[in-house]
Amino acid sequence: MDIPNWVEAIFRGPWLCIAIAAGVTLFILFSDGGGKAQRSEKEAQALKNVPQSAVKQARKLVQENTPLLAVKLLNEVAGISNVDAHAYVQTFQAIQEGHLSFGEALTVELACDVKAHMDKSEREQAVKLLVSRAGAPQEEAVRLVEMLGASSRSNRARVAGKPLPEAASAEDLKKVDALAAEGKAIEAIKLYRQLTGASLKEAKDYVDSRSAR
Repeated sequence: MDIPNWVEAIFRGPWLCIAIAAGVTLFILFSDGGGKAQRSEKEAQALKNVPQSAVKQARKLVQENTPLLAVKLLNEVAGISNVDAHAYVQTFQAIQEGHLSFGEALTVELACDVKAHMDKSEREQAVKLLVSRAGAPQEEAVRLVEMLGASSRSNRARVAGKPLPEAASAEDLKKVDALAAEGKAIEAIKLYRQLTGASLKEAKDYVDSRSAR
């Protein structure tokens, strides 16, 4: 059997499945980006180039208990997505609530990378990122990751009991409630997410709780 026929015979047999599986595995590993969320080149560049003035303004808005305005600011001024803006605001809020020391070292890009690890339950990797890229003390990085994990669970638990997040108004709540009462769940979910920056599941849980009344 000459070499071309030998190669052809291999790839007609079970080795073909092995080769495909190996290729898929390599693709996943190399496309994962070290735990970073998959973004377009434009989105990734926007995260790297968020103006420091916008970050400072966003921090001030969070400290003034208007996180939704901070999300809106980052979205409009820095040109990043609502999801990425919400990731930064949520992380900075947790730093403030925990009286942690490295708030000023937190960048939008780092907050998004930490969120990507948290979404995959990779808490140890999230801690390492905070230590290496923000200079966070180990114990404070661990505490922040614990707070972010608890925040995700408590958000799901509290969503039916808390009308709307901090910066939303009673009129906003009435609009969401009205859509839910009319059976327009999709529109209600969309509006809730626009107002709060909540995840799809959190918005759905909230709208379901209002529809059930």
